[in-house]
Order: sequence, then structure tokens, then C-alpha cells
Amino acid sequence: MMDSAQIFLLNPYSASVITLSAFLWIFKKTYVKYLDQEVGKEVEKYKSELSKEREIIKHDLNKEALKAQYLSSGIQEIYPELYKKLLLAEGPISGLVGLRYLPDWKEWDEKQVDTFLREKEIAEIERKRIVELFRTGAQNRATEIQSVLDLISLRKIESDIREAKNYYLLKSLFISDEVKDDINNVFNELWSAWADLETWFCYGKDTSGIKLMDIKTTIKKIPLLIEELERSMRKELFPNK
Repeated sequence: MMDSAQIFLLNPYSASVITLSAFLWIFKKTYVKYLDQEVGKEVEKYKSELSKEREIIKHDLNKEALKAQYLSSGIQEIYPELYKKLLLAEGPISGLVGLRYLPDWKEWDEKQVDTFLREKEIAEIERKRIVELFRTGAQNRATEIQSVLDLISLRKIESDIREAKNYYLLKSLFISDEVKDDINNVFNELWSAWADLETWFCYGKDTSGIKLMDIKTTIKKIPLLIEELERSMRKELFPNK
């Protein structure tokens, strides 16, 4: 009988199979190792890219958070201050055409009038003119002094509107578009009412071409627009309410 070594030597096919199997095993081992290395490289590369993306996102989120905090702290100061300035400009406008207390100028003498006009910082030429009317007892003295005071009120109203407008322009970076729209609506009506009042007082109530009813209609719009502005401001100041 032949032993196993003899059988192996007599069967070259078996030797080829064994050689091929060994080659395939070595190839598989090598290829799997190569794949593991390549996959490992890709995983590390992907992890590195994810880490970079995470840092970028974290940086952007921090930047947006700081921006939101900065804007929020800004409007907490700006909105109340601007709202106050608009109210200070609106109040006197309504007072010029509404019910108001007027002194009985005919009971005043020239010294009282002179002291009063000095306190109001009326120009010296105008002050002397009014005082002279009171000294001589002119019939139009009450009308004249009231006209001067109305014009002073108009100048003060104009100054208040400009102050509010300048403050708004300086702080507009912090103000949202929605609130800006409401603010501009208020300013449009304030300027319109002021311009009509100035024409009405300066060129004569009967000859200016401006009707008092039209002025009152414009003035009545302003508080309603300020209420709309207040609602818009509140939504941003107190977003959770």
C-alpha cells in the first residue's frame, strides 16, 4: 500500500488546490488588512471633518447667541427711551387744539407780563413789544401774547420731534423692521400735524387754508399709531408673554 506522502506526490492536482488555497488565504488576509487600514483612515478623516464642522457650528452658535444677547440688551434700553420721547412730542400737539387752560391776560399788568415772558426766554424785542401792549391797554394784548406762546409751543414741539427722530436714527441698528415701520408711521403723522399747525398759527387761522377739523383728524391718528408701536415693542421686549 502507498502511504499518504506517496498519494500526495502522485496527485499533482491536489498540490495545486492546496497551493491555490494557501494563496487565496494569504490574499484574503492581506486584502482584509488593507481594507481595515483604508476604512480606518476614512473613519479618522470623517471624524476629523466632523470635529471641524462641530467647532464651526459651535462658533456660529456662540456668535449668534452673543448677537442676540447684545441686541436684546440694546432694545431693553432703546425701546422705552424712544417710546417716551414720542409721547413727549405727541402730548403738546394735542394740547394746542384741545381744551386747555388759558390765563385771563386782561387781568395782568405789564410787570407781571414782563416777568412771565422773561421766564419763557422770549426774545427781548418781542418781549418789549408785548409789554408795551399791556402798558397801553391795547385791545389785542391778550391775543398777541397767546399767539407768541403758541409759536413757542410749536418750536418746542418741533425740537421734541427732531430729538426723537435723531435718537431713532442713531439707534436704528438695534431696531427690528416691524418696529421701524410703526415708528415711521408715528413720525409721518407727527410731522404732518406739526406742519399744519405751524401754517394755521403763522398764516392766520382764517386765511391759512388749513381747516382745524383736518388738523384734529390727523392728531387723533397719532395715539392709535403709538398704541400699535407699543404692541410691537412689547412683543420683542417680552417674547414669552
